[in-house]
Amino acid sequence: MMAFPSAYTYMLEEMKRGSYDLSSFEIAISGGTKVPVRLIKDYKEAGIQMMHGYGSTEAWVVSAWHPAMGEDKMGSAGKVDPDVEVKIVHPETDETLPAGEIGEVVMRSPFYFLGYYHQPDATAKVLKDGWFHMGDAGYLDKDGFLFITGRYKDVILYGGDNIYPDQVEEVIEQIPGVIESAVIGVPDELYGEVPSAYIVKRRIRRFLRRRCGELLSGTFGRLQSAIHSFHQ
Repeated sequence: MMAFPSAYTYMLEEMKRGSYDLSSFEIAISGGTKVPVRLIKDYKEAGIQMMHGYGSTEAWVVSAWHPAMGEDKMGSAGKVDPDVEVKIVHPETDETLPAGEIGEVVMRSPFYFLGYYHQPDATAKVLKDGWFHMGDAGYLDKDGFLFITGRYKDVILYGGDNIYPDQVEEVIEQIPGVIESAVIGVPDELYGEVPSAYIVKRRIRRFLRRRCGELLSGTFGRLQSAIHSFHQ
């Protein structure tokens, strides 16, 4: 089946609580946002192989990772599709960067989009010299695997350093009891911005089930999803 990482996260929680026949559930395909390594490992322990891909509406499929590529590359966006060219460029100068250095991911292929309908200015911002600028920060390693570190518009400018929320979230979500997290930049007089983490913990969901009981089923189930996070 195919689903976003968040859907797989909550499916896993339900799978742990109940007894289900998962014999027909062999492969989980995900994408749309970065897939946490922890989630891939949890599904593997449940006997389900997870694979994921990277791309966009404009670019279609750019790369993909599957278990045969090795666990050491699990946190990558996988190998670039043979029909796709990818390079990492400096976000301001468009200079091509060497392996291991973070920059903007740009791509071209026979099947990427031609432009936004009746929006030449928007098209010109992302299509430059035949290359589509994905808007994502990332790097290619020495083996040609693509790693996505975050969206450029989401980068937290902490003093003179760039902090990529995805990298912080990846660490937070390895903490036992954490279901998912989101890291954002909060204005700060001294540093400009400081990272702030919002975390969903298992005990909140247990509390809701225990206190609200049947009220959270059926029509009132939306209450459970509404109370889903808190500031850590």
